[in-house]
Amino acid sequence: MAVTLGIYYLVPWIRWDRGPYLPDQAVLIDFPARRFYFFFLEIWPQEFYYITGLLVLASLALFLVTSVAGRVWCGYTCPQTVWTDLMIAVERFFQGDRNQRLRLDKNPWAAETLWRRGATHLTWLLIAIATGGAWVFYFADAPTLAKQLVTFEAPLLAYIFIGVFTATTYVLGGLARVVARHQHVNVAAALRSRRHGVERGAPDRSVVVFRYYERRHIKSPSLRSSASPPASPHPAPSRPPSAWAARRP
Repeated sequence: MAVTLGIYYLVPWIRWDRGPYLPDQAVLIDFPARRFYFFFLEIWPQEFYYITGLLVLASLALFLVTSVAGRVWCGYTCPQTVWTDLMIAVERFFQGDRNQRLRLDKNPWAAETLWRRGATHLTWLLIAIATGGAWVFYFADAPTLAKQLVTFEAPLLAYIFIGVFTATTYVLGGLARVVARHQHVNVAAALRSRRHGVERGAPDRSVVVFRYYERRHIKSPSLRSSASPPASPHPAPSRPPSAWAARRP
C-alpha cells in the first residue's frame, strides 16, 4: 500500500530535464500542446498507437500474473483496494478494532465517540482532497498548479476535478464501508433476536430480506441455524422407493 500510494502522490513532482522550451515534469499529460511526456518518451497524438500497444501488453501481463500468482492486482495494487485499506487503517487508528467500534456504536453521542469519529472522517476528507489534488497535477506543472490552487488562481476545471475526486474517494473509500458495516450489524442483530424469540409477528417481507442477507453474507453456523424457518405442520410425503430398491432382497 505504501509503495502504490507513494508512486501516485510523488510522481508528478519528479523532474526530468528535456532541454529548453520543454516541460521538465517527468510524467505530464499536456493537453494544450497535445503531447504526453513519460520520462524519456514524448508521444504525439499520431503516435497514440504506442499507448494502445502498451495497454494490450499490460492486460496480457495482468492475465499471466493472475493465472500464476492469483489475484495480485485486486489484492494489492487495485486503487479501490489500496484506498480502502488506507481508510481502514485510519479508522482502526482512531476507533480501534471491531469490538472497540461496536462499543462506540452503543454510545453514539458520547464525547469520546464524537471526537474519534470526527477525527476519522476529517482524516478521510484530507486524504480525499490530497487524492484529487494529486490527480490534477498529472495534467499541469505540479509546483505551478499547487501555487495557483492555494492562491485561488487555478482554472475552474481544476477545482471541479478535485471536488469530484474528493467526493468519490471519500464516499467509496470510507463512507460506503461505514454504511455497509451498520447494515450488517443491524441485520445480524435482527437474526439473533429472531432466534431468541424477541421479535414476534414480523412481516413476511422482513423474513425474506433476512433470508436473502443470510444466504449472501452470514457465515456463522449459529446465525444460519437461528434463521431456519419453523417446521411445517404438514410434512411433505416421503419419496416412494424406486423399482430397483423394491427388487432388492
